[in-house]
Amino acid sequence: MHPLAQLRLHRALHPDRQVDPREVAQWDHRASQALAFLEENLRQVAEGDWLATAGHPSIADVALYPYTRLARMGGVDLDGSPHVLRWLARIERLPNYTTLFPGRPELNESTLEV
Repeated sequence: MHPLAQLRLHRALHPDRQVDPREVAQWDHRASQALAFLEENLRQVAEGDWLATAGHPSIADVALYPYTRLARMGGVDLDGSPHVLRWLARIERLPNYTTLFPGRPELNESTLEV
């Protein structure tokens, strides 16, 4: 999910920082690949299962969630990834789930960070 993070840093958090456009194009390409890989893996898991385990989320789900949830900040479109969107919603329905920016839900896909 490194390319998702790089795009978010470049486009949302540090838009004035000079970056070679070829590097940004590579991040876009790699972000699309990463999202497609995640989508395919989620498509293959049984209903109710998670990325690496059945019945409960694993460290894989926890680790990939923030990069994926904030991908739109980097210009990555999640709308074409229905399994990813369902997976994000499942995580957000877990008991004791807390938003990435507690008390500031408007920042969860914003270009601002607190």
